[in-house]
Amino acid sequence: MLTPYGEIPDRLAAGMSMAEQHDWLAVRASRRTVLRGLLVAGASASPLFWPQTARAAPGLAVASRLLAPGPDPARDMTVAISVPGSFRRGQVEAAAADGSAGSGVAELEAQLVRGSTVRYARAELTGLQPATEYDYRVLLDGVVASSGTFRTAPAGPVDFRFTAFGDQGVGAESRSMLRRVAELRPDLHLVAGDICYANQKGTGGPGDFRPTLWDAWLTQNDRVSGSVPFLCALGNHEMEPGFGTHGYAGVLARLPLPGRSPVDCP
Repeated sequence: MLTPYGEIPDRLAAGMSMAEQHDWLAVRASRRTVLRGLLVAGASASPLFWPQTARAAPGLAVASRLLAPGPDPARDMTVAISVPGSFRRGQVEAAAADGSAGSGVAELEAQLVRGSTVRYARAELTGLQPATEYDYRVLLDGVVASSGTFRTAPAGPVDFRFTAFGDQGVGAESRSMLRRVAELRPDLHLVAGDICYANQKGTGGPGDFRPTLWDAWLTQNDRVSGSVPFLCALGNHEMEPGFGTHGYAGVLARLPLPGRSPVDCP
């Protein structure tokens, strides 16, 4: 079985949990091999993902946007993007659409997940005003690469509209559901686990790893997730072979989630 960290014999991988796969690979990867891989990739922090400061590419485009409520959804919003290229610096700027509140700026923190060449970056906007519509734009190396709008949650309990489904995946049915979400214009969308099925069978066994589905899922959702905050729960189909944190380290690098809840999931 091939994983982002190396290969595990199929006869062993078939009976291993995600944690056992991770430990098996960690024990057998020599320090020299790991360091060589990090240096080739330009890494500086972690064998899984690391901040990126590579040169910018001309005409750089944002492939997807995904909003997520922060720990205080009335005042915090995270803007996550995926970019199939490199950039030196990124920012997200936000300003109240009606000019009633001040603007905010947050730096993008970019990460590269082992096994993918796409840059995943997120910026955490804080100090926003409750129940306020904001215009935001994404700047990569000083150039506006994408823009959108979002609305913060109210400061207190009020009626609101949300949509929810699990087992979304990628394809015609998924796109149909997204069109319905766009029509309903919810204040929040819940994704109840089994997000894109990068782990096809949910066991992490031999041949059960398609990381490109993450990028397909993010891109297909952009028309909704660029304006409606997504709150994602994790399922067994998010576990990926060779990754730490019970197999969830890859998805935690790709998707912003408020608080710590998924970090300790069994």
